[in-house]
Amino acid sequence: MLRRIRAAGAYMLLNDSKLRFARELIGHWTQIRRGNLVPLEEDIDPRELVRLFPWLTIADLSEPETATIEVAGAAVTRRFATGIRKANWIDFVDIGGAPGAFPTKRP
Repeated sequence: MLRRIRAAGAYMLLNDSKLRFARELIGHWTQIRRGNLVPLEEDIDPRELVRLFPWLTIADLSEPETATIEVAGAAVTRRFATGIRKANWIDFVDIGGAPGAFPTKRP
């Protein structure tokens, strides 16, 4: 079964070669979390993630039902037609057929 996710109105296949960075990040995350839901802060070594920085996004999850984007890598920023810092990541996700609020740039 092919796994796919829907983001910004378009499906992305998780085995898509363009998503190599995602597989690398998920693999690294799985290794360092040692069976926990998330790794401990001291387990995260930014030097291990340098090649993935353009695609990383850091969100503040302190408010319910909100994922406020604090940092977005250059590749993520280029993907969207508008700035996304301080935006709610949930607005970008297609939930139940409702389109995300932010359009993506198309090549």
